[in-house]
Amino acid sequence: MKLRLNEKRQFLQPVSNGINFLGYIVRRNYTLVRRRVVNNLKAGLAAFEKKLIKNDRPPYIKVVYDYRELEKLRAILASYFGHFKWADSYRLQNGLINRYRFLRRFFTLKEGKVTENFRTPGNIPTLKLQYLHFKTKFPEDIILFQVGRYYEFYEGDRETAAMLGLKGIYQPSSRGIKYGFPVRLEKVYIDKIMGLERSLTVVGEENRYMTGVKVRLPKYSLLFQL
Repeated sequence: MKLRLNEKRQFLQPVSNGINFLGYIVRRNYTLVRRRVVNNLKAGLAAFEKKLIKNDRPPYIKVVYDYRELEKLRAILASYFGHFKWADSYRLQNGLINRYRFLRRFFTLKEGKVTENFRTPGNIPTLKLQYLHFKTKFPEDIILFQVGRYYEFYEGDRETAAMLGLKGIYQPSSRGIKYGFPVRLEKVYIDKIMGLERSLTVVGEENRYMTGVKVRLPKYSLLFQL
């Protein structure tokens, strides 16, 4: 084909500089992710942080569970972290997770896999186990768990109920419900929780069903920041 290299673009450089190839810098003994790839991800994460994390009620921050945005974010993270796993990127990945700490609220990032923290697994058959799922995922939070027209608390929440002045409006049941308050009083009790300088997550009721039990998803969280 009688092709020739562009004389203005050909130059010699040390092997130690590596080869820029397909988003990586390939060196003799290791491979790095190209800086432009990392900077593009950082710009995207900063944009998602603005949409999902609000700082309008200090010392609280509000975590917004916008599921359309979270699905986009999950896909982007899966793509980038899948790219990273082919390079020597352990420090890079940890650095990103520590810099954009809001990611830990929504996802578990491990070995290139992105697992959602906020969805109820499909094999949880009872309300109480759904509740315990969120208690495990958000152990520092008071969980406001919606069941119909009430937010319910279970046997292990005696201390929380006492702090909120709940006197046990329910009769003991097979689900272990002992305390609760009407959904219409949500703001009243959220103000009480914020007055106690405690973090909280509001888990709402969805119309979809799994194993005969309605699906529940977080609506928002209010996190107390010292």
